[in-house]
Amino acid sequence: DVAAAAFNIIDKNKDGIVDPQEFKQFYEAGL
Repeated sequence: DVAAAAFNIIDKNKDGIVDPQEFKQFYEAGL
């Protein structure tokens, strides 16, 4: 679904959790 797809985009290292660095990069990308 859309949420899973978005999560996979944010979860760069595919460890199943979105760490603060990943979230910051995602947020700063303006998505």
